[in-house]
Amino acid sequence: MRLPSENKAKRIIAILEDGFKMYKKNFIQATLLSFLAVLCLFLTVAIKSNFQLISPFTWLLPIVGIVLSQVFLGGVIYFLYTQNKNIPCSINTALMISSEKLPALVITTFIYCLIVFIGTVAFIIPGIFLSIACIFGFILIYTDNYDPILALHSSFRFARHHLLLVASILFLLVLFISLGNLLTLMIGYLLFIVFKMNSSVLLFSNLTILTITNALLVPLSYGIMLQLLHNLKVNQNNH
Repeated sequence: MRLPSENKAKRIIAILEDGFKMYKKNFIQATLLSFLAVLCLFLTVAIKSNFQLISPFTWLLPIVGIVLSQVFLGGVIYFLYTQNKNIPCSINTALMISSEKLPALVITTFIYCLIVFIGTVAFIIPGIFLSIACIFGFILIYTDNYDPILALHSSFRFARHHLLLVASILFLLVLFISLGNLLTLMIGYLLFIVFKMNSSVLLFSNLTILTITNALLVPLSYGIMLQLLHNLKVNQNNH
C-alpha cells in the first residue's frame, strides 16, 4: 500500500521532470528571452554603479529596466505555454502578447501585494497562505487571458486544497535559484582573488556570470510552475 507522503513525493518529482522537459524542448528561445530579461535588470545596476547620471535618469533608468525585463519574462511564460499546447507562436508574437499584458501585470502585482499585506497584518499566517495560493495569478493573465481579479481568484481556487504541494515546489525553486546564484558569486570572488581584479572588474564579472546563470534558471522555474499549474487544473477538473 502506498503512503500519502510517497504519492506526494512522486507527484512533485513528476512535475519537476515535466517542467524540465518543457524547458529542454524550447531551450534556445526560452533562454534567449530570459537572458534579455535578466540583462535589462543587471545592465541597470551596472550603469548606475559606474556612471554619474543626471537626476531624472536616476529614477527613470530602473523603471525602464524593470518594464523591459517584465516584457521579456512574460514572453517566456507565454512562449513556453503555447509550445507545450502545440499552439504556433513566434518570439515576436510572445513579446507582443506580453507587452499587451503589461497593464494587467501591474494591476495584478498591486492587488497581490495588497491582499498579502492585509493577510500578513492579520496575524501573519493568512498572508503566507494568500501569497502561496495566489501566486499563479501572474501566470494566468498570460496563459488563460484572465483579468487580474479572475487570475488571482482562479489561482486561489486551484491551489487552496494543495497548499503543501505548491509550497514544497516553490521552496525547491527558491532553494535551487539561491544555491545557483550563491555558487555563481563564489566563482566570481574566486576569479577576483586569482586574477587580482579591482572592484569595477569584479562587479562586471559577477553581473556577467549572474546574468548567464539566471538566464538558465528562470525559464526552467517557469516551466515547472506551468506544469504545476496544469497539474492543479487537471486535479480540479477530476474532482
